[in-house]
Amino acid sequence: LSLLLHIDARDLSFTSGESGRHNAGFEIVVRAAGERNEPAQVVTKEVALRLEASSFADAMRMGVTYRVSVPAQRAGLYEVRVAIRDTASGKLGSAREFVEVPDLKNGRLVVSGVLAYNASPRERDADAPGLAELRRFRREDNLTYACQVFHAKSVKGEVRIVRDGKQVLAAAAEVSGNGDGTSTAKGVIQLATLAPGYYSLQVVATGDPGKEVAASQWTDFEIVP
Repeated sequence: LSLLLHIDARDLSFTSGESGRHNAGFEIVVRAAGERNEPAQVVTKEVALRLEASSFADAMRMGVTYRVSVPAQRAGLYEVRVAIRDTASGKLGSAREFVEVPDLKNGRLVVSGVLAYNASPRERDADAPGLAELRRFRREDNLTYACQVFHAKSVKGEVRIVRDGKQVLAAAAEVSGNGDGTSTAKGVIQLATLAPGYYSLQVVATGDPGKEVAASQWTDFEIVP
């Protein structure tokens, strides 16, 4: 499970560092428990932020994101709980979500969960703390989305935007092979034509020619005035 955590930087205790940097630290504990009576997987991380003035301003405005991976022992439904502790103040935050891990052993076409975000121009490497605004956008923003597709030699992708059960936008997704038997479906959507409100974004992948097989995943997002 690859999790992207969104943290309100205003809840972190920043101090002044060398060369005008803003420093903060926090601890993360992630617990993923499956449907069976098996020991939960627990991952802990200690994170140090060293932000320059421009990145600090972005963090205060948009928040901080951090990616962490948790092993999943088998396919099925998992309850994922995350706790974050600010190192300096001891302030705590938490989140909880249910995640389904597909069975990749049966060879069927499968689409991973969809990541939707508004990337900052200063976003860092995916494995390091970065800056992004997740699943909440303004009309002047561009929504970037991405997901992985498994078990298809040739894939066509489509993205659909739905509001109140009605499709309001559809476009082809860019699909590229990853060299490991998987593909990535991704794209960028301009939101200027969409009114403020709650939406669902669905990515549909169609498999090899001659096989009428498709798989999809979705995520929700909000456009604010």
